[in-house]
Amino acid sequence: MPGKAQHQSNCICVYNIDISSGGCPIAIDPKTGEFDRSRECSYCYAAYVHRNYIKEKEVNEKEWIKFKNSMTLNVMRIGKNLEPGHKDHRETLYEVLRLNNKYELRSILITKLLEFDKRIVELVKDQRSTIHYSMGKESMETGAVLNGSTNDWRLETAKKYADAGVNTYLRIVEDIAVPMREETKGWCRAGLPVLITPLRYNSKRALQQYRPDADWDELKSSTSYEYAKGYLKPIIWHSDYEPYKERCGDVAGKEYCNNCGLGKISRRILEYA
Repeated sequence: MPGKAQHQSNCICVYNIDISSGGCPIAIDPKTGEFDRSRECSYCYAAYVHRNYIKEKEVNEKEWIKFKNSMTLNVMRIGKNLEPGHKDHRETLYEVLRLNNKYELRSILITKLLEFDKRIVELVKDQRSTIHYSMGKESMETGAVLNGSTNDWRLETAKKYADAGVNTYLRIVEDIAVPMREETKGWCRAGLPVLITPLRYNSKRALQQYRPDADWDELKSSTSYEYAKGYLKPIIWHSDYEPYKERCGDVAGKEYCNNCGLGKISRRILEYA
């Protein structure tokens, strides 16, 4: 499926795969196995496309054969709208990574739930791919925390992948218009590459969870935020973020991109007879 690269020229996430459909597996109760959509991350940009069920997708190699020669970038993001790291979908994830490697596609695997898995290590290293651990405020990530994926757990797991030779990033989702939280400062000092991703508020509830004392209507009329298409998003960078140049997203009309940590990515020019 297409990604935000369709309207942000620098973004390399042109081609994307979700390995399940419906609601996000992050909201599966670890004790009962039941899905509770209310436990999805409250700031999720894809929440509006989620449904009240989870269904496994079938992996069909014909899709790779069909699209490989028409792709302008040899890059595939895994986990556009839904968490791909849940253990219930592990075999599917193995197969998607295997096929990406077979067809020489570099993978961008974005996750909160993926535990350390030696097989994942080898699959991700094959094409010099990358894993990004999404980090955010835990009060906005009920399902992740209930599944044991606290920020401390994610940080330690990310370190294990990095120590195993995997190109591993902390993708830090924060309100960049306000001072950096102390917890976030700790992540930035942890010795791993960080990618700062501006938090967009999709509801008053999300704003209250991140900034309990903030007023939605006041921020809508402030010079630090912009309201568009139902989202309230920061349009300035607080000085605390100045040292961190690896950034993702659009802020006040300026695009930020670090090629998801894959280095310089060239776009293929396709020739047709």
